[in-house]
Amino acid sequence: MILTISSQVEALEKFYIEYIYPSEELKSQIAESVGLSERQVSGWFCHRRLKDKKQDGETAATGRQDRSSKWVYDLKKKEVPLLSSSASSTGGIGRR
Repeated sequence: MILTISSQVEALEKFYIEYIYPSEELKSQIAESVGLSERQVSGWFCHRRLKDKKQDGETAATGRQDRSSKWVYDLKKKEVPLLSSSASSTGGIGRR
């Protein structure tokens, strides 16, 4: 069964909602169901996770805390980054 590209993407997105890291067996099943190779499906999932990670980073750049660091940025105010309260309470940064 050959699906259109938009149908393939829609099907992959549905699988992604439930399986962010599908097993090799599941990737094989997904590939067969959407008419792609396992390698294409594997690549799609990898790029989709990167897209999520990038969107999380953009959210952090608008003033929310980035989960990968303890710094809080507010680019609209163009202020020096501040140490978040969670980082300062642990005493890990700036402590001698």
